[in-house]
Amino acid sequence: MQYALERKQYILLGRLVASRYPGIADELLTPLNEQEARDSDLSRLASYFISFFELQSFNPEDYRGPSQKNSFQSEMRRVFVGVMLHYYCPTVFKHNKDISCLPYGFVRSLSRVLNIGQASSSRLIQEVIVLHRAYDEFEQKVSDMLKRMTA
Repeated sequence: MQYALERKQYILLGRLVASRYPGIADELLTPLNEQEARDSDLSRLASYFISFFELQSFNPEDYRGPSQKNSFQSEMRRVFVGVMLHYYCPTVFKHNKDISCLPYGFVRSLSRVLNIGQASSSRLIQEVIVLHRAYDEFEQKVSDMLKRMTA
């Protein structure tokens, strides 16, 4: 049986489960809390950008600006955004969360680093979330680069 609850009903249901069945509530909430952000300082985003592309022997300046010259550059920029989402808000890829869970100022900081508008940055983030959820190959690319950057 499928229920279509409204937001208030979900809140009440959550409170009821938490008060009557705290063990079940803890078990349900554990996956949400298990991944901590690796960083919270958005001023480091620019240095991550440079490190990401220099790690692959690319010129970071080729990946700034509103339009990319080819699909490879667009893909690498998407992978960079995916890695940064793992750094700053890893839960965005799980539990049907959207960009509202991102740290305050993330979109603005990413826009400055990529030299694109905030609306374009928001669309890029949403695109990366969809790609990460839908395509194992993209998720693997992001995971591989995440490992390389944290090694």
